Amino acid sequence: MIGGSGTFTNTGLMETTAGATLVLTGSVDSYSGTISGNGSTTVGYESSLLAGDISQGALVNNGAVQIDGSGAIGQLSGDGILTIGNGSSNNSVRLTAAATPDSFANTQQAVTINSGPTLDITDNTLLLNYGAGSSPLAAVQAGVQYRAGISGVSSASGSIISSTAKAGNPGQYAVGFADATEASIVPSANVEVMYTLTGAARMSGTVNFLDYSILQNNYNQTGRDWAQGDWDDNGAVNFLDYSLMQNNYNQTAAGAVTGTALLSGAAPARMSSSAATVLPLSTSDMSESDVLAGAGWSGEGIAGYLL
Repeated sequence: MIGGSGTFTNTGLMETTAGATLVLTGSVDSYSGTISGNGSTTVGYESSLLAGDISQGALVNNGAVQIDGSGAIGQLSGDGILTIGNGSSNNSVRLTAAATPDSFANTQQAVTINSGPTLDITDNTLLLNYGAGSSPLAAVQAGVQYRAGISGVSSASGSIISSTAKAGNPGQYAVGFADATEASIVPSANVEVMYTLTGAARMSGTVNFLDYSILQNNYNQTGRDWAQGDWDDNGAVNFLDYSLMQNNYNQTAAGAVTGTALLSGAAPARMSSSAATVLPLSTSDMSESDVLAGAGWSGEGIAGYLL
């Protein structure tokens, strides 16, 4: 344990292996250098860590951590501030230990990613607990690269990526995000960033009729985000988003939240962009069968309607 009021500096290599823990405590403690191994590093309140490369089984950050080199972190936790890059680096930090969507295994108060570097969540979830401060939702939306891998949509630049989603089938998985005010599954005063199925607006990891209802209620609207049905980030909820949802309909990501309250049905009927009928006006007080009946459909899944 490194404590006191001074500064500890190591510009070489420090290794923490399984079972070992590097702990920084105190008001101005810092470590500068490279950390390797599969142990754990803990940064206490009012402490700081400036690292070149870092590879750890766990990083508990309740202070301030800056990573200027490559990083591989099994679990990121705490309510500190993580900074990636120094403005001139082009590094990537990966979250490597897969977590189920409802576990919120990776947490921080804030993450700052300077120009050039990336945070790769792979197949993980990250929770940003902003507490009484302002929601970082707009910054997250600007930083998330969730178009990558979607067929027919040009890849967008971004600082929050998922190499796992990009390596998979085009359009099947992406990086979703939502504020607690948009998705009830997200804890209060938090923004969740999550590797999930494209079309899973509610951040549950399952694509079903509830997600279709969100799409329908925002259809042909602009200025929407992931939790409102704009899954290709083109600025509007439209037929492209419908197609992405349809391809994942009734699918559940591994480890996703499930329950009897989640409605399901046959996959939405395929449709062309030249269709000329309209979606029901509202589904807020209607069951799936009510919507289908009101639209003139007899029960074979969700009607493939287009405004």
